[in-house]
Amino acid sequence: MTLQVRQVEAALRSAYIDAGLLNLDDLEGRPVEERKPRELSRALAAQAVRIVTGWTPQDSALAVIDGVADQGIDAIAVMEKPDPHVFLIQAKWSKTGHANADRSAVMELLAGLRLIDDEDFAPFNLRGRVLAEQAKNVMSQGPVPVTQVVVLMRAEDVPLGFLDAISLGEREFNRHGSVLDSRIILGREVWASVREDLSPRPVQLQAELFPWFMVDFPYVSYQGVVEAEQVAQWVEHGSSLFHLNIRNPLGRTPINNEIIGTLINEPANFWYFNNGVTILCESAESVPQAIRSPHRRPIGLTLHNASVVNGAQTVRSVAEAVAADEEAGSAQVGVRIIVTGKAAEFAKQATQATNRQNRVEARDFIALDPVQAAILEEMRAELGLDYSVRRGELEPQPDTGCSVVEAACALACAHSDSQYAARIATTLDVLWERGSRGIYDVLFRPQPGVYALWNAVLILRQVRRALHDLRAQYTGRGAALIDHGAYLLVRQPPFVIMAGVRG
Repeated sequence: MTLQVRQVEAALRSAYIDAGLLNLDDLEGRPVEERKPRELSRALAAQAVRIVTGWTPQDSALAVIDGVADQGIDAIAVMEKPDPHVFLIQAKWSKTGHANADRSAVMELLAGLRLIDDEDFAPFNLRGRVLAEQAKNVMSQGPVPVTQVVVLMRAEDVPLGFLDAISLGEREFNRHGSVLDSRIILGREVWASVREDLSPRPVQLQAELFPWFMVDFPYVSYQGVVEAEQVAQWVEHGSSLFHLNIRNPLGRTPINNEIIGTLINEPANFWYFNNGVTILCESAESVPQAIRSPHRRPIGLTLHNASVVNGAQTVRSVAEAVAADEEAGSAQVGVRIIVTGKAAEFAKQATQATNRQNRVEARDFIALDPVQAAILEEMRAELGLDYSVRRGELEPQPDTGCSVVEAACALACAHSDSQYAARIATTLDVLWERGSRGIYDVLFRPQPGVYALWNAVLILRQVRRALHDLRAQYTGRGAALIDHGAYLLVRQPPFVIMAGVRG
């Protein structure tokens, strides 16, 4: 729970407090020990609004009324057409993950609801009056559901007395029809919501194929031709378009330059010279343009949670070529679309199989390792840092994170067995070897903690800087040791490094 609280706090601060979305003017000048939990309590209320409504952080923050004269309600979220619903939120933050769950929290919410129901808005603060009146207007339209939401930063289930107070309130307001219900949100659900907010957004892709054909068993798939102009529009989704791929577009490599050259100079021949693009998606909606003979006309597809798993270089090169010469947009690109549903293992196998070709490196397949995905999530959630795994991704700036290559080197240097630091001095390719003599599983099994990993990276960087500053002072053995023994030197305390170099 301590880990979850820490990650939730970092996420709430980033999304609401540091972003300036909450009104915190009344907390100015308060001691830090008083101000900080109040800030986080308001941010927690906003996140609860986001959980129950699906609103943006900006809209969720506008629902917060916590402060003087809030009448026991920390946020009022009013959903109007087409499905009207009123949510009354009370939030309890705890830095230890043990927020109080006593009856008073429920009683305060119910007292505020009674004021709204009686149209007694005057006791509320300014923001509260506006939202309370809006809530009553919606509630007066008919039997509109009202949900009292209590969000508690705690791991334990709430006690029976708390649940009894909720039941009493529901009986009071439901005597003439079922209107009031309740929802309790505990720390684990808050943590899951902020982790989801950090995840890449699913890509919805539009594709029109002609000519085309379909295979419907065992997995629905479509294969056909898409114009390059349409493919070029796909890159607007950014790196999320390649989230299942083992590597990102690699930029202006010789092969990619050839692809661009063909598109610009010989667009009519591109279909013959290029292997095309493979896309995996969770589901697909199809709109044929003819009923009796659908294959004689184009088919429009909407692909949900789509990812280009093979052909990332083609997609990026098509976009560059079309931007440089609009004639390139007429080129035809072969596209294969596989609808995998929830079959995660099959999707992984398809990604691996479609990338078994020359020049795919062992490191590329590391992007499919769930350990790397877990480290990426932990680095974001725990430390607020970036972590690049796929080849072709921009490496984070030094103060914003690191790559898997730098992390692996640092872990090799930090390992108790010096053979790993010695082996990477010759080539970094050994980092990605698997099996009994491989290094990768030794370094990443079990999954390293992100604090230990990041500290190892910082030590590696600091020693490299120190050695770089010392390099000009030495020739012969000393210079050779700095040039070729850096990874082994990182394993030693600084005073040993200095003594070794001078020797």
